[in-house]
Amino acid sequence: IIEELQEMSLYFFLILLVFYSGEIMWKEREAKLDEIHDASPQNAFVNLSSRFLGLLFLYAFVMLSLLVAGILFQILKGYYRFELNIYFFGFFLEIFPFLALYTLAALFFQALTGNKFMGILATLTFVILNLAIKSFGLEHVLLNFGGHILARYSDMNGYGHFLTPYLWVKTYWLLFGVLLLILASILMVNGKKTGLKKRWNRGLRHFGKPIKVLSVVCSGLFIGIGGYIFYNTNVLNEFWTKKKEDNFRADYEKTLKPFEYIPQPKIVAVNLTIDLFSSKRAYEIIGSYVVTNISCEPIREIHVQKLIESKVELTDVIFDRQAAINNMYEKYHYTIYSLSPALAPGDTIKMSYRQTLRPKGFETGDSGTDMVYNGTFFDNAVLPGFGYQRKYELQDEDDRNDYG
Repeated sequence: IIEELQEMSLYFFLILLVFYSGEIMWKEREAKLDEIHDASPQNAFVNLSSRFLGLLFLYAFVMLSLLVAGILFQILKGYYRFELNIYFFGFFLEIFPFLALYTLAALFFQALTGNKFMGILATLTFVILNLAIKSFGLEHVLLNFGGHILARYSDMNGYGHFLTPYLWVKTYWLLFGVLLLILASILMVNGKKTGLKKRWNRGLRHFGKPIKVLSVVCSGLFIGIGGYIFYNTNVLNEFWTKKKEDNFRADYEKTLKPFEYIPQPKIVAVNLTIDLFSSKRAYEIIGSYVVTNISCEPIREIHVQKLIESKVELTDVIFDRQAAINNMYEKYHYTIYSLSPALAPGDTIKMSYRQTLRPKGFETGDSGTDMVYNGTFFDNAVLPGFGYQRKYELQDEDDRNDYG
């Protein structure tokens, strides 16, 4: 029910946001009370903040109405497990921050343009551009206004490890939104002088010390939190744009495709000792394979492909006969071992290894659900394999044509 309510109400909320942000900014002028209002001794930032809070109360009232409607629908259907926390999270954790951020942007555009309808047009243009910004390669949450959406709520795991980065990113953009609100209070039309330069100069003259302090604090926190997010997403972890991933897949195929049909042994027995550390979303696997040469020719080289994941490490690879690293493609986590003597047809060999997953910091994209705080689910796809892996090729036909 909550997902249906979210989908049905989102466009309604956008309409409220775009048009009521214009109405609330220009209501005194349309009522011909602007001269009385502008002559009153009030702080522009406090004035604008009250309008912003008014819109937030409007959103909250509509959300509570939808929440009640959802409960009534459950009652009519004879389902009495209401789970109010899911309703609350669905609206006030997922949608409400989105509306707050875009409301701040809408108020800024209203103040910047100095015209109700131009402000509405600028807001709509901004929303459309921000939705399409990923197609221009700007996929990082530090550049994409508002950040990313929150992962779907799970009955077993709630929002899990996705909640922490979501909250950090929303805090980052809310601080930016406060800075927009401060700028809007400077540019807000007040009196008969509506030119941008005149409004700016007038706003600066009334820019009090408390607002200056607030601006400095918000700017410092904005930069600090942005740096912390960048450190987690780009230093402790790898950040992949779609273009970067497509380039990697194309290069993987061009570099390693010649190895695709080189005979490799087949796994006939597996022994794994797995230690799970759910609180850290980590694991350690000590495993061994018994592999057989099912081809008709000796295998002189074994090609080991590790799971391509920066947080996964493959170490202590040992064969029960002499083996040495012949070549290593570190970029693709692909290692070639030379055997001495070669593995004859029908012969077997044992390979032992240690594989660990140790997440660091947080990611803002799809950080995987193989390991979560209260459980795990993964299969042999995470274990090392032999030979060239087609799953790392470009899959989309148009992308394949673009990369030749």
